[in-house]
Amino acid sequence: MRRQLFQLLAIALLAGLVPGITAARAETPITLSIAPAIAGDTAVHAGQAILVSGTAPEGPVTAATLIALEDGGTTSTQVVPSGALNRTDDGTSDFLRNDAGTLSGRLTLGCIFREPVDTCPTAHGNPRGAVLEIQIGTETGQSSPLRVDYTRPYIKGYKLVATGAIVIEFSEPVRNADGDSALDWTVTNPARTPLMIGGAGTADCSYGPGEDATAGPGGCTRRLTIQAVGEDAEPLTTFNPALIRAAYTDLASNSMLRTAGAPSSNAVDKIAPRIPTISTIDGKNAAGVVSSQNPAPAVVVNNATNGHTITLYRESSATPGFDKSQDTQLASAVVSAGSASFTLPAFASDGSYTLYALATDIHGNDSVDGAGSVAADDATYALDRIAPLPLTAKTTGSAIAVSFTEPIVGTDNASQWTVTGCAGNCTVQSVTGQGDTRVLEMTSGSVAPAGAQVAWAGGNYADAAGNVLAPFSSLASQGSVAVVVDLEPEGGTQAVAEDYTLRLTVADTLGNPVAGARVGIRAVSGPSSSTNNGSGPGVLNICTSQSDGSCTLAYRSNATGLDTVQAWVAGSGTAPSPEPVGAEDANDQDVVTVTWTAEGADIELDASPESSTGTIDDTHIVSVSVKELGSPFDTAAPASIKGVNVDLAATTGPNSGWLGQCTTDAGGLCQISYRSTVTTDSEGLQSWIDRNRDNDSSGDLFLSDAESQDADGLPVLDDPSQDVVTRTWLPGSVTAPIPGTRSVSIAADRSEVRYGKPVHLTGTVTFEEGCAVDKVAIERRLGGGVFKFFKNVPAGDGSWDFDLAPSWSARYRATVPANDSCAAAISPATFVGVKSKVTASVNRVRVKRGRCVTVRGVVAPVDRGGDIVLERKRAGTWRSVKNTKLNERSRYIFPKCFGKKGRVKLRTRSLENDSNLAGVSPQIRVRVTRR
Repeated sequence: MRRQLFQLLAIALLAGLVPGITAARAETPITLSIAPAIAGDTAVHAGQAILVSGTAPEGPVTAATLIALEDGGTTSTQVVPSGALNRTDDGTSDFLRNDAGTLSGRLTLGCIFREPVDTCPTAHGNPRGAVLEIQIGTETGQSSPLRVDYTRPYIKGYKLVATGAIVIEFSEPVRNADGDSALDWTVTNPARTPLMIGGAGTADCSYGPGEDATAGPGGCTRRLTIQAVGEDAEPLTTFNPALIRAAYTDLASNSMLRTAGAPSSNAVDKIAPRIPTISTIDGKNAAGVVSSQNPAPAVVVNNATNGHTITLYRESSATPGFDKSQDTQLASAVVSAGSASFTLPAFASDGSYTLYALATDIHGNDSVDGAGSVAADDATYALDRIAPLPLTAKTTGSAIAVSFTEPIVGTDNASQWTVTGCAGNCTVQSVTGQGDTRVLEMTSGSVAPAGAQVAWAGGNYADAAGNVLAPFSSLASQGSVAVVVDLEPEGGTQAVAEDYTLRLTVADTLGNPVAGARVGIRAVSGPSSSTNNGSGPGVLNICTSQSDGSCTLAYRSNATGLDTVQAWVAGSGTAPSPEPVGAEDANDQDVVTVTWTAEGADIELDASPESSTGTIDDTHIVSVSVKELGSPFDTAAPASIKGVNVDLAATTGPNSGWLGQCTTDAGGLCQISYRSTVTTDSEGLQSWIDRNRDNDSSGDLFLSDAESQDADGLPVLDDPSQDVVTRTWLPGSVTAPIPGTRSVSIAADRSEVRYGKPVHLTGTVTFEEGCAVDKVAIERRLGGGVFKFFKNVPAGDGSWDFDLAPSWSARYRATVPANDSCAAAISPATFVGVKSKVTASVNRVRVKRGRCVTVRGVVAPVDRGGDIVLERKRAGTWRSVKNTKLNERSRYIFPKCFGKKGRVKLRTRSLENDSNLAGVSPQIRVRVTRR
């Protein structure tokens, strides 16, 4: 507080706001400074001397005044006696002189520079700063303020920060001329036995790990090394005035009070207890599941100190990871014999539960991790009180596949199974399978039709929690087993006008390949969804599976965009019988995506007219055609390409620069128009394909690859995706009004931002008279799409700005539409990349060698099916350990096991996709111990 007040007073002084302190303006200014006479001090008080230095115009000092800057903006003054002015320095007396323009002096501060007391003949306020003002002839100068401090330092208290260390906390930074010494303190236990070992630490005015910085700015500490005491001890610490070799002083040489503050008191315990360990959850099996036999299991927590309190929490689903303020407190218990026991409440529903155990010592200190944050041990278990049930029975040949509501384990015994109501000998010969399916293989030649009854007499089948499967006697067969169609790759990118190949694999639910199945692919959305090869809307191709159950199909698109492609089982006839669109989760369907792009495509661009002449009254239209690059061996006409962005720019003349962009239609055609306000000779107009669809005119000008001419003046085609035409502008028959010009700019305060964080977009608008702009339209382009209107922003004062918190990476541009007398304006595009937000938590931070932990988290924004990678840091480098896919809720789980002891650093990383940049989670630390 004192430093802040001093700074405010100093600012007020320099701004000329303090009454009575106004520096006179002079042709030759006086430069003046004051400093404490005591070396090392940074402040002064009454009775101390200050040293004066500076430069000034030649001439004697005619007057000098010391000014006290006081609380509340008031001031008091001390006039320097005339006898001290221009006096020679005798080594003891006050003096102030000017020797040929060099100022020097030593002045003693009077009683106005101490706390207000009646003994001072001058009534004054609370001084916080000292200023010297001098006069030489008619010129006046002032020094900068020097801090005034007349408050003596004192000991605020003592803190036990380790079992062998106590921190002494002073009210402000202090120093000792003879250095720090343990002789100045005595530390004793309750039996008054001395505990001091030595070392008063260093005068660095800083706090170490675990030291609670509650003092003012730079509050100084000293560290005493003592004999080890209990972690909950509060040893008596005494300041010994009689043994002090030299006084502690602050930075204004104020001696420390020997009786004020806390000369003798117990050190406050600031040692955080260690993190306890949840060692036992009764009923939790090796799979981490608690069954119906233990709906309210007992929990045992150890690795704790007797007398400490263990509090058990249940994790809140809204905040993964331990949060004392958000998680639900279940119970508390005092540690006895190193452990504490709890009985959990009977939770209402089955599911996954994460428990946290927090230790709190007798002085209220919570357990913390290595970073000093409150931390607790955690353990996760799944509560499962529902027994498995039979679900379906389906036939393939002489086998019946029986499915259950959940995976089961146990001994497969054919004698426990019977099948009735079938043709032939239905005796079950063998039982195979795993998870939620068992396959009953009957006597060869047997067939179980729909309605055949399957029975199980009982045995030792149970789910992962130990819930036992009950015998059943009448599970009806549903007939033939359905087939499963798998389509791959799951997603890909292909240049337009080129084939993209997909592989289809057909198998039954038992995993056996199915040959002779007619399967097909169709586009349910995207540029190819309008395709019709005679077999139905969107149908792309059909094939018949081979002996291994697979076949391949290829198709191509002549338009850019994202296709959603679906596989399905065709009917037995020539025409397919697809199942309804939208049933992508059916076994006999699968869905993948294909992105069609102009990048890398063999396509050519042609602009017309090749050469034209017109007047400035006209609007010139350049027509562009984009087609598949033909071959001399092709008999079919080249296909037109839809959805390609084409840019146009003038490469020469007064109109040089980007002129516009268009997107080709189904016929591969589009047009760009522009006008000229001046006559020109032939100007070159270059058009090119914006292959990566970034709509950025500044970075795609392929001028180095532009067309040129040979010796005969004929164009040389350096790049088929570009074309150059010419335009000559002539004077108009009637003087056409020159449209007023306008321009608009855009800038973002950052090019990358984390999901949920703000971005500030700003820009300016310039215009000629009569073309004022009251607002700009902000357009946004996501991924490979086109610019679309996003927001109108006021711009009446010639500038605009607004904040947004984007969820996806995008390009933004500012536009101003044209009117009858003023031209349109479009800014260059600016890109703002949005990094995914990745959270990560681990179910335990300490694990024995050979055991596993679970890393889980969430990626935002939602990225269903996106890629997430678990990484481990080795030798300073993050290396990939394993990867998985995000679920429907954009969550992930990684099990990670450890074979060696040590400290492990983990993190997770989401991969960059079409919508977001890659994101990285905070680092997780796991300690692996011996068994």
